[in-house]
Amino acid sequence: MLYEQIYSFLAQIGGHGVTPKALMFTSTLFIYILRHNIFGLLGDMIVLVWPAGHHRFRPVTTDIIFNAILAVGVIIGSFVYGFSQHGFHFIEKYFPLKGMGLVDKVDKRRKVITKFLDIILGLLIGIIEFLGEFGRMLSLSLRLFGNMFVGMLLLTLVLFALQ
Repeated sequence: MLYEQIYSFLAQIGGHGVTPKALMFTSTLFIYILRHNIFGLLGDMIVLVWPAGHHRFRPVTTDIIFNAILAVGVIIGSFVYGFSQHGFHFIEKYFPLKGMGLVDKVDKRRKVITKFLDIILGLLIGIIEFLGEFGRMLSLSLRLFGNMFVGMLLLTLVLFALQ
């Protein structure tokens, strides 16, 4: 029931352009992370009674490697989705060999130079976009890690303060 609610919510946000496979991937990933975080919350309640079991109930999302693997999987999934929806036109986002579209038709000599600069500008922006994908991976993994780790750290501090 939860999965259906999340799926329908994401379908409303995405509209008709989003395929059911992408919605299933996103919903499954959301439920997977939610399950681990709820396990961590239940473990936090157990730790209040049994402080020695603090590290046994640590959620997997407090591990930076796990978060990095999830982020890489999501970015690779977005590339696969982009290729499945747009074919090789998806590459034009990163390597626009026709330029940025500043010059449509080259009919004069000065427009050749402008078209060449348009292509160079497009390639530079494409490289920046491609490097931005790696920045997105780093950002996704560090944000999830930071949120979960700080929660664990605060709980540890509260437990030590109570003793």
